Amino acid sequence: MYAEDPDNGFLPQSGKIDVLREPTQVEGKVRIDTGIREGDSITTFYDPMISKVIVHAENREAAIYALYQALQEYKVIGVTTNIKFLCRVLKNATFKRGVFDTSFIEENAAQLLKPGRDLSLYRQGTIAIVKTFLENLKYRVRRDSDIDPWSLRDMYRVNHLPMRDLVLVKDDEEDGRQFWI
Repeated sequence: MYAEDPDNGFLPQSGKIDVLREPTQVEGKVRIDTGIREGDSITTFYDPMISKVIVHAENREAAIYALYQALQEYKVIGVTTNIKFLCRVLKNATFKRGVFDTSFIEENAAQLLKPGRDLSLYRQGTIAIVKTFLENLKYRVRRDSDIDPWSLRDMYRVNHLPMRDLVLVKDDEEDGRQFWI
């Protein structure tokens, strides 16, 4: 299981793993080999592998089912992973039959890879506003003193509203929209 984006050319992803919930390990059936823990960072300097999910079963069909169930239990927040891609591979009829070669992904791209989504300007604006709001939360700290304005880091300004301009411009158009925060 990798920190990579299959729907974007399998580009490796980097960032901090905020949440990591591994599948239940069952001796002789499901094993997780990893060196990554919740809170660790995936960097661009090393392989983006998060773990190896290993299953053992009586036959191919049972092993595919067990691996699919294990991947469904996996929860990773903070970096994009290939979990959903792996689940789509496991559901593929050609993969289930075991008759494939190195062109498997290319030949089954329509089923395995999601087509790119074109986000509306409104949705892009909403994402940018939420991202900016979450970034600003780290500056909102408990005040040591309610009367000392210099100890604050919460964007408060005397006689001004605590706002930031956020301008979104679509690449293919010169038309931009302003959102006030």
